[in-house]
Amino acid sequence: MERLSGMDAMFLYLETPSQPLNICGLLLLDTSTMPGGYSFERFKAALAVQVEAVPQFRMKLRDSQLNLGHPVWAYDTDFHVERHLHRTALPSPGGDVELAEACGRIAAQPLNRDLPLWEMWVIESLAAEGAVAVMLKCHHSAADGIGAAGIIAQLCGTEPDSVVPQPIEVPAPPNRLQIAAGGALSIAERPRRFASALTGTLLTAMRTARRIPTGKTMAPPFAAPNTVFNAPFTTRRSVAFCDIALDEVKAIKNAYGLTVNDVITALCAEALRRYLLARSELPESSLIAAVPVAVHERSDRPGRNQASWLFYRLGTDIEDPVARLAFIADGSAKAKDHNAEMAPTLVQDWTASLNPTVIRSVLRVLPAVPKPPRPAFNLLLSNVPGPALQLYLLGSRITSLIPFGPILAGTALNITAMSLNGRVGIGFTSCPDAVPDISDIARHLEDGFADLRDAAAATSTK
Repeated sequence: MERLSGMDAMFLYLETPSQPLNICGLLLLDTSTMPGGYSFERFKAALAVQVEAVPQFRMKLRDSQLNLGHPVWAYDTDFHVERHLHRTALPSPGGDVELAEACGRIAAQPLNRDLPLWEMWVIESLAAEGAVAVMLKCHHSAADGIGAAGIIAQLCGTEPDSVVPQPIEVPAPPNRLQIAAGGALSIAERPRRFASALTGTLLTAMRTARRIPTGKTMAPPFAAPNTVFNAPFTTRRSVAFCDIALDEVKAIKNAYGLTVNDVITALCAEALRRYLLARSELPESSLIAAVPVAVHERSDRPGRNQASWLFYRLGTDIEDPVARLAFIADGSAKAKDHNAEMAPTLVQDWTASLNPTVIRSVLRVLPAVPKPPRPAFNLLLSNVPGPALQLYLLGSRITSLIPFGPILAGTALNITAMSLNGRVGIGFTSCPDAVPDISDIARHLEDGFADLRDAAAATSTK
């Protein structure tokens, strides 16, 4: 039995029919490397064996009416892989447009909370010969970006015929009294977590106040301009994606003496600027992105979600892409330096100190609270480091990995990047009723990448 942390549980409490809080990953496969050749039945049989060794895929939520704490994860003693594995096919011609439409429909569907919170969709009839796509989806309460990358690594091997892992031993599930007793014990932790959160907040406020006169702070929340990305959204989802060479990203990085993350952020900023310009909706002030930062190595708190947050100005008000890149690098360095002075467990401590009943009550009345004149931020932006090796999913070579993150009320755009074996997959998630033609943003990123790559090459030859 593993009790959800306050931050883990928050993703359950925040979920609504129009706001499913799932993390998705699109894996494009070359099935020619699969031992014995590909068939759906062979894929299903291999997956059934592989998931026996992945604890996150075998555990489901359990709760008790007597429980005063958050729910717990416990092993599903009636687990069947057929309840999680689904099969679909693309209509002709089976290209990226049809694949994105299928992935958008999958991303919009909530997960069944009576089962372990994940599912996998095998998508066939792709245009490329021997190609199959797999859309993997798990709930954000079960994993953050780093955790999701770890799950993918557990499902994969570095060779087509990797050794099958040993299955885990499944203990008996806890009864309702055990769940309730553990919840009662967790109450004793709340005053200590509240004191830690309050102390951390006061220290953060004082350190931030000292930084403000120097200008060495991250962008403040609720200072973002109003954009189409902050429009209300419905239950529908749309996605787009692109895939770029990591070596070429590094060439730009080296040309200007910056970081890979700076370049990825600048490419996203260029794409958003071009998209808004084409719609005659580019605001005079810069867009602001909320960026989750993993604190696994700095935190001793329990829970699967371990993150702090940064706020970046994207420099979308700057016309020159090279000048914008320098602006983003400077702002990123200031934000990271600012974040380093903050308590790394601040978010975890605040969520751990709150009563689940109080959280649910607040969330029920929150929609009636008047909205501030400016949004907290314009989009969610994340860059997750992935494996540098070639990976194989159940024997099939992964040719591309595209991550998709959830959107949140007030922010109808999520951009997530993840690297794998020399490539960077970038996924865009939105709602077509809020942000039309999301594929245009992906196209603008690819065009902006080509322009910035040419500018970096010209700089290197001088």
